[in-house]
Parts: sequence; C-alpha cells; structure tokens
Amino acid sequence: MPAWAELVPGAPVTARKADHHGQRPQHAANEGGTAGARLSSFDGRGRFDSEYFPVQKLRNLILTLLYWLAFQARNVFWEIQRPTLIGVRALVVRGDEVLLIRHRSGAKPWSLPGGGVEKHERMAEAARREAFEESGVPVRVEGVLGLYDAFRGTISNYIAVFICAPLGEPNPPQSLEIAEARFFPIRALPPGTDDGTQRRVAEFLEGAMGITSLW
Repeated sequence: MPAWAELVPGAPVTARKADHHGQRPQHAANEGGTAGARLSSFDGRGRFDSEYFPVQKLRNLILTLLYWLAFQARNVFWEIQRPTLIGVRALVVRGDEVLLIRHRSGAKPWSLPGGGVEKHERMAEAARREAFEESGVPVRVEGVLGLYDAFRGTISNYIAVFICAPLGEPNPPQSLEIAEARFFPIRALPPGTDDGTQRRVAEFLEGAMGITSLW
C-alpha cells in the first residue's frame, strides 16, 4: 500500500555493481527471491559451465522505474485534487531494534511502515494492516506515540504513529513499492532514513508519549 504518511521524493536508484573480485552480489530473498537464472554452456571438455544472468537485477530496475513513475503521477493528481489525507505509521520495536522498510526509490528510502487509513477502518487496525502488508511482520499495537500534521503544497496530511511489538520476522511480499524490510539497531539507523522517521525514533528513545506536533 502507498505510504501516504510521508511523500518520498527522488529518482530511481541505480543497480548494484560487481565487487572488487568481479563477482556479482547475491540479492536477498526479500528483493524478489532467487538471485537470477544460470545459463549453462558446454566447455568442450565434457563439462558444463554456468554464467550468471542478472534476471532479478533487471526486474528490480523495472520495478524501481515503475514505482518512480507512479509516484510522480500521484503527486500531479494530488496537486489537482488538493486532498486531506489520514495516515498511520507503525513504530515496531524489538528490544533495541526498530523495523524499517525501504521504498524502491527516493533520496531517503528507509522509513517506518505505514500508509493511508481505509474507509470505516480503525486507525490502530490500519497500523497493523500496513505493517504486515509492507514488511510481512504481524504486530500488536501497544500505544500511541503521537498525532502529527504534515503540510506540503496543497496537501494536508494527518498522521498517527503507533508503538507496536512484532509477532514475527520480516517477510515482505514482492511489490512495486517496497524493496525490503529489516530490523536495525534503534540507535544506529541506516543511511537514507527519512527525516520524519529519525524524529519519531528520537522521541521514542526520549520516552515521549502522546505527542502533538508537526511531522
């Protein structure tokens, strides 16, 4: 589901390069399963050699481009419609780790899982649903970190952040929007974590609750 709670600007990311030994890196299962196909050829000595064929790398590049195009089209639509949005984010904490998802493009693609609240859906249920849809992790909602306002151009966005406990391991579905989901040390977030996520994690570490603030 699209993460309405915060826009993710940027252009498609580039593919991984070969390492210094000339070997192509293997892709994690959460970026689409197998790393790629292998094409076999007869080497003239009664044996077959296999050459790595980057099918998965090409697939990820196509998905990244499609996600970026869809993101740009959505922004144009929003500029015309001037919507008021209601969204949620799930701050999923496991000991000293926090769950983050990575969008397929954007200058800062790592963020908390989350998205829009559906019609007649409770906000806590939306947080559970979005966490599972984007990361594959079922969660239990334990509290509310805060309610936030985000205004950008003609868009008014209202966001509730729920503190959650995980009930499983990350196993994100193959999707156009999400490339991977992982737990990170809560005090050492990865490069490329969006600003809003960094602020929410900092508030949690300070022991804040019931916040009302700008995103």
